[in-house]
Amino acid sequence: MKILIIGIFSVITINTFGCSCAGLVGIDVVEQMFIGKVKKIEVIEGKKHVTLKVKKVYKGTFVRKEFVTVITGKHSASCGIPFIKSMNFAVYGNGDTKEIHASRCSKTTILLPFQRFIYKPKKSSGWF
Repeated sequence: MKILIIGIFSVITINTFGCSCAGLVGIDVVEQMFIGKVKKIEVIEGKKHVTLKVKKVYKGTFVRKEFVTVITGKHSASCGIPFIKSMNFAVYGNGDTKEIHASRCSKTTILLPFQRFIYKPKKSSGWF
């Protein structure tokens, strides 16, 4: 009986998929990069929609004090970013000024109350 049970479980396999990134995506690759404070988190059609109040823009076309929606996966296994209400985040993403898509593969990160975000642009290696 023990051999039969082991044989059944060794035949059954389940395909699982998790978040897989080739590397972190930085400011030189994304269309939008900003600091924002999380105001609202909603799950719509299996995706997390996070409303942030923009505090500072490093790259992009929106203005400070504007609200923007960041769409990410619902869970970390689907590359979702674990946003926390009322916390500041440095967000790296792609999309227009009202709806940005971001994932754990970007450098999006929480900024703790005692942290400051410092952006240091790359130095040019050319003649200019």
